[in-house]
Amino acid sequence: MNEVPLKHKALIGAAGGFCLVLLKLIDAGFYVDDFFSKQAIVGYFTYLAYLIIGTIAAVVLSEHDVSKEKVRKSAFIVGLLGPSILIAILKQPVVPTQPITDLVPDIPKISRSLISPAHAQTRDVPAAPGSATSVQILKKEAVEPSFKEVLLTTIGRPVPIKDHVYVVGVAESESKAIAAAAAINEKILVQKQGLQAQVFKPEGMSKYYVTVGGLKEPGAAIKLGAAAQAIAIKTLKEQTDEASKRAATLLIGGKVVDGKMLFK
Repeated sequence: MNEVPLKHKALIGAAGGFCLVLLKLIDAGFYVDDFFSKQAIVGYFTYLAYLIIGTIAAVVLSEHDVSKEKVRKSAFIVGLLGPSILIAILKQPVVPTQPITDLVPDIPKISRSLISPAHAQTRDVPAAPGSATSVQILKKEAVEPSFKEVLLTTIGRPVPIKDHVYVVGVAESESKAIAAAAAINEKILVQKQGLQAQVFKPEGMSKYYVTVGGLKEPGAAIKLGAAAQAIAIKTLKEQTDEASKRAATLLIGGKVVDGKMLFK
């Protein structure tokens, strides 16, 4: 019985591994949004590793003392299943979270009508750095996963990342954003829930986002948003002054947003 050359086994195993790579690339959308992002770079190297694993597995583990047809079939199956089995071993169960889409266009725009006259008049200039309502520059690295986190996610072991935020409004000017955050902190007792309204300005961008609670994991951000809305609803029921109503309206209209979307 003629033996299939090792080179042929390696090529067949690589073909099997390539089929797995194609499935993974389809699942990742071929990284068409950004070919040079961390996710894409780590993905390319990871899938290259799948090809190498498939090739080695086909050479070492495929059948030998059978017909050439069976050897080729065995090499292909081993090349396909070898990386798959390793992925299954590495992969951990993932707790599903509520999918969050790009909600940035739906964030309410802050206008003078949503800010109490007192705050609108006294906040014409930015607050001093370090104050409760000063602007915090949000760096892109803060909402992007590290290479290690991307690698773990690529092989099926995602780690929690604090990259989502509850945004209650967006403004074109710093003074409007600071006034809105100050109104929320003053008129609504968000501090009782361990929350605080603050202003984020994505680095290199021109817009100012009024947020509550800072960066959180997706699930935690959803819970935080629900808590903020509950406080706002309670305020509307108990407070009759217009300033409190305006602040509560901002909180109720907030959205949980992926921090990366603030840079687009």
